[in-house]
Amino acid sequence: MVGVGAMAVLAGALLAACGATQVSLAQLADRQEQYAGHTVTVSGTVRHFTDGGGYDVLEDPEGNRVLLRPESSVANRLGMTVTVTGRFSVDQAAGRVITVESVTSSAP
Repeated sequence: MVGVGAMAVLAGALLAACGATQVSLAQLADRQEQYAGHTVTVSGTVRHFTDGGGYDVLEDPEGNRVLLRPESSVANRLGMTVTVTGRFSVDQAAGRVITVESVTSSAP
């Protein structure tokens, strides 16, 4: 059985290998131009909003959010804390967006 520490080291190694940058949602909000076009890894809680036809976001306790596309990538994880890796962009209409490449459940 692999310990939590070993899993964290393995996850970090895999992220480094794929070129993803670990950031917080607050960092994405504060320096979105710096991360636009880059692959990022970020953690938060999956939330669904119904205004404007419905959409899923990743949110932190301070209310920083990023839209997740495609919605199907997190549809079965609403309310869960997850770690998402994907390409970050800033859309004039939608705001901050991550095109999801992978989603893993985070430890509570």
